[in-house]
Amino acid sequence: MTRVEQGQDQVRDDDVSVIGVCETDGLAASGFMVTRKHLLHELARHSREAGVSIVCAPHGMGKTALLLQYADMVKHDPSRGWVREVDAEMLEVLDVLKCLDDLVDELPKQMSPLIVIDNMPVLRESALEAVPRRLRVLRERGAEVVVSCRPGNEAFVRAMGDAYKLGAQALRVRPQEYPEWAKTLAIDKTLDVYGLTQGVPCLVSLLQMVTKTENDDILNRGVAKMYRSALGHMRATKSPLLRWAYVFLLVGHGSVGDFERCGMRMRTETTERFVREYPFFGVDMQQRTFACMGGGSPLMGLQVEIAKTSPVLAMKAVRALVGAGEVDRAVALARIVLDGPAQVEVIGLYPAAFALSGNGLFVHEVVAGMQTEQVTAVHAGVVLAVYMSALTMGEYRVARSMCAELRRRAQYLEEEIDAREWGVALALSQAWGTCAGIELPNLSVEYLKGAGRVEACQKLRQHASLYRSLLSTVEGPAHAGSPECWDACEGERIDVVAVLLACDCALRDALHGDIGDVVRCDQRLQGLAACLVKRKLVPLAARVRMVAATCRIMSGKAVIDGRAFVDAGTTAVRESDFGTQLFCLLGEGWQAMEMGQAVNARFRAQQVLKLADTGWGFVRAWALMLERTASIVNTSRAVLCEEAETMDLARQDCGVAEAWCTAMHLSAARYDAELAAWFSLHKDAMLGEEFCPMARQALSAIGERAQSIRHLLPRRIQASYAMESLPDGAINLFEFVGASNSEVGQVCVRLFGGFKAERNGHVLTDVAWRRKKANVLAARLVLAAGSFVKRSVLCEELWPNTSYKRARDNLYVTLSSLRRACGQRETGPQYILTQGDGVAINTDYVSSDTAQFDLLARDILLRAGNASGRQIIEMCLRLEEIYTGALFKPEGTEVRFFSRMRRVYQNKFVDCMIRGIEIALELDDRASASWLVEAALREAPLREDVIRSAMRIYDMSGRRREVVELYSGHLSRLERELKTIPEEETRIAYESIIAKSKMSAMI
Repeated sequence: MTRVEQGQDQVRDDDVSVIGVCETDGLAASGFMVTRKHLLHELARHSREAGVSIVCAPHGMGKTALLLQYADMVKHDPSRGWVREVDAEMLEVLDVLKCLDDLVDELPKQMSPLIVIDNMPVLRESALEAVPRRLRVLRERGAEVVVSCRPGNEAFVRAMGDAYKLGAQALRVRPQEYPEWAKTLAIDKTLDVYGLTQGVPCLVSLLQMVTKTENDDILNRGVAKMYRSALGHMRATKSPLLRWAYVFLLVGHGSVGDFERCGMRMRTETTERFVREYPFFGVDMQQRTFACMGGGSPLMGLQVEIAKTSPVLAMKAVRALVGAGEVDRAVALARIVLDGPAQVEVIGLYPAAFALSGNGLFVHEVVAGMQTEQVTAVHAGVVLAVYMSALTMGEYRVARSMCAELRRRAQYLEEEIDAREWGVALALSQAWGTCAGIELPNLSVEYLKGAGRVEACQKLRQHASLYRSLLSTVEGPAHAGSPECWDACEGERIDVVAVLLACDCALRDALHGDIGDVVRCDQRLQGLAACLVKRKLVPLAARVRMVAATCRIMSGKAVIDGRAFVDAGTTAVRESDFGTQLFCLLGEGWQAMEMGQAVNARFRAQQVLKLADTGWGFVRAWALMLERTASIVNTSRAVLCEEAETMDLARQDCGVAEAWCTAMHLSAARYDAELAAWFSLHKDAMLGEEFCPMARQALSAIGERAQSIRHLLPRRIQASYAMESLPDGAINLFEFVGASNSEVGQVCVRLFGGFKAERNGHVLTDVAWRRKKANVLAARLVLAAGSFVKRSVLCEELWPNTSYKRARDNLYVTLSSLRRACGQRETGPQYILTQGDGVAINTDYVSSDTAQFDLLARDILLRAGNASGRQIIEMCLRLEEIYTGALFKPEGTEVRFFSRMRRVYQNKFVDCMIRGIEIALELDDRASASWLVEAALREAPLREDVIRSAMRIYDMSGRRREVVELYSGHLSRLERELKTIPEEETRIAYESIIAKSKMSAMI
């Protein structure tokens, strides 16, 4: 028997975190005792009436803290005062009986003395009568008895039917109590307290050491310790709840019904006991769900221990997750708790589920870890899983190999593989039907009778039909998908079938002018593509990027993924998908058109027209529109007039695309009368809704030359043929980094403001640049913009004071170092190209801020006729973001080339800023003009045109004192640095501002 004095802080291990000290890896963090006022009053009221109270709860629920607080309250009660505490955890039953006998003899004559017995041991049959009898004797002698025990002692609780009982649910921290806990323990108010702790007192107390972003591992260790304690007690008492507790902790959260489908049935009594005795498992009786807490390595360690104890339950847990459609969680659990043979077994049971959930990488890793003799004897379901995963990952050589193996085993397949799994694989192979050598063997009709009714099979066949229809007919299908397809692709979750249908849906909407919120759609698609690339699902990622690029083209948005159609076309070549190849050629052409490369656009269109037969109706129509649009943009009006003279305007049997092409040509040639007659003949066909998006796109690309045809459009539909031309701020051509296969990476070199190189978004540090001049060579080749530079030129510029032979050797070593830094291998993409005596970068895989700068600067300075004023201002602002400082200039080497290029880019930048300032002033956009002029002054404070623009803007903004300061500083700088005076035009501009404002200035 142990006497606990008032104010003593140390208690047993299970409740130490609630009222005393929280042990975390041997480090003690000070804690506080939070008074449970509501529970104390409730216990006092009922315990006095019943005489005996039992608090039954597992470790961590704070039962010991409650008993100590109640004992302390009685001690301070002047009418009572006599208290005895017994810690019975380490006592045998005979010792407990002796303690109770001693207490009977020791009871004083005071009113209602209190006896507190903590952790009553589990009572067997012989003691189930003796202990309750002695407790009742104490009650009859006027004592109040409060006993705590753990859930395994339910026989004792039942034996004390006349006692007041307080369960684990009552010990949870209630919302009305929590403010006091938060105040006492200084808990971060931003935490999701019940989501993290479910109101368990020992976990709530741990929140004093947790913030929203830090120390989650402390809480996870506390959760794991609590669950481990509960499992240990269940094992010691041989509780029937142990099996389900293992399952709950393995899965984490889910529905009980998922396990019942696997043959595990949970009785209502078991559910009730979890709710009553172990609330921290989060069991909901009505919904029949459960939700355990914690995560990270502490809970993973507990899951590994459970799997070692019961490998059968671990397998059932993984199977239940797969059956519930939570394949990603099943894969994560299988990696932790299943060994290699068990992982192979579960893959063989659910081949379609693993492949269609985007977990092909897991399948390949498991199979790659098998021994050779195991591979030859592997289950047919595993072969089928590898086949389907290889299709989704673009590993077509592996798919053909697995297909050959399945054909070899054809006579045994019906016995080994479920018909539904085979039906899904068959539908998947049909979706990749253009790829050669992946045809599955034919099985009996009777075997496949029920396979076609599987939802995945139906959706895959629907996709194959819809996608073909999109490319072959201008009208397109009535329905190409549903919003539910997007729901299946939210977050990190992947559904291959839903991805394909979602792409069909987005592509249909884009080609038929019903995109809706383009920015949201683009964000969805690019986020999905990034997730697919992460999972190595290369063909799907290429298709999603292709669809995203098409949506931007058809909605008039700026190009942000310049390689989308190139990579999708490469994938289509590997799949022998002729229709997608043609479509990607067209996409490249329209992107070239958007970037002002009319010659390239026309060449792509002509290629498609030569290759596409009449079966590809939409592709041919779109190609015809591109060819004529590029021709009109790149041809003088005189030549257009000559060509218009030869046109047969009496034709009535031409198609819609030809009618629009002729109309655009006549409009560009300003043959308005002939255009009116032509439009009158063909307007019914030309104004069909299905052709409106293509016509709108072409009219937008032609610009002012399409003004005549716009006037002929009925007023009610003119808005439908006007492209929204305002950019959405995403003009970065090289921001999106995708991969055309598992080895491709994108290298981005930035030279403004210093040298910086990245590969797939990761900065290449000094470790990658082992040679001192590797970065100088990289910068030199980048500034050549893909052109070949002679080795002799590079040797002379980089090693001017070295012999030619020594310089050639240095160049060879530096080139090797540069290739290693970029990650170049013999079988992968070639970042550095050599041809004859020349060296160049491969612009397909190496992008740069200078190339992006040049594209924007060319559009700003040369495309005034095609770009609106607002577009030019937006491009100037984007250019100012790119130009983060002067061009990189290396030290310690011949830098004349870099110095010259620095001046060139500096002058280009200032010219673009001046152009943007002029247009901003024309549009009365003073905010943009002020921003641009400050950027220009920062780079060229001595340029007279910049000074004049700045004075003009300051004057318009009422900042005339700054005009005087600017001009005074300019005079001083010219005198000090150049020994000259301002230009006459600058002086006149200044004097006119001073005279207008009637200011007197002494300069």
